[in-house]
Amino acid sequence: MLNSNNPVMDKARDVKKDLTELGSLAVDAAKASSGSMMEKAREAKSDLSDLGSQAVDAAHAKAAQLREGAAEVYEQGCAKAKDAQTSAENYIKDEPLKSILIAGAVGLAIGFVLSKASSK
Repeated sequence: MLNSNNPVMDKARDVKKDLTELGSLAVDAAKASSGSMMEKAREAKSDLSDLGSQAVDAAHAKAAQLREGAAEVYEQGCAKAKDAQTSAENYIKDEPLKSILIAGAVGLAIGFVLSKASSK
């Protein structure tokens, strides 16, 4: 019962055809937009991954720098302790009587402090 000579029906068919084409264009645009959004998401992911890698590399470099600094401070501390030990040994060898008197005085002082602390 379609009449091809009916101008209203012809216009309806044209509108339907135009809407179908518009729908196809919308789908294509959505696909293209989705594709570009996916590409942007991939780029963002890549950028974030790169930033993460840079942060990890910077942390590793800083950790290595801190380890080197700590090792240097440790070595300096060991050297100073060794120097102090050598100085004490030399003093005891050079001044044995003074060393014994000093050790006795320190022992008496510690005993005195401990006896006062335990009597409280």
